[in-house]
Amino acid sequence: PSWLSPVMVCAHQLLCQADLVKLRTTREALDVDTQQQWVSLVLDVIYAFPGLGSGLAQACLQVLLRLCSTTVGSKALLEYRPRKEFGTVPTDVGSEAGYHGLLLLFRMAKQASFQGLLHMLSDLALLLIEEGPTLQLRMEAEILSLFSP
Repeated sequence: PSWLSPVMVCAHQLLCQADLVKLRTTREALDVDTQQQWVSLVLDVIYAFPGLGSGLAQACLQVLLRLCSTTVGSKALLEYRPRKEFGTVPTDVGSEAGYHGLLLLFRMAKQASFQGLLHMLSDLALLLIEEGPTLQLRMEAEILSLFSP
């Protein structure tokens, strides 16, 4: 639906204002359960609308990139299972442990494609892998971007 893209963009803007981990004593971090629910809700949107457009796909990935920058969000994405209301999950798309959110993202339809999709998916995969040197380079780049004019 066309109204869902602006909602997801607004959700991303709100998440950019929130601390996902406690960084300051003056502000509280976003609750762990809330972070997990947001990841599940975004993946539910992707699962429920297999023909989603490029605008909604980009907004969903931006929200997931923000949420998966913490261990809580990454774990929620990897442990994702569709809601029971969606019916049975095809057996060829998930393992016995459950349907993985990353596989869902890799199977997005062609109409969900946008400029930079593969870059965003690779960034998300790097966050999920949590490989030390790679994450260190990414964190250094993020810190430098915060302090550059």
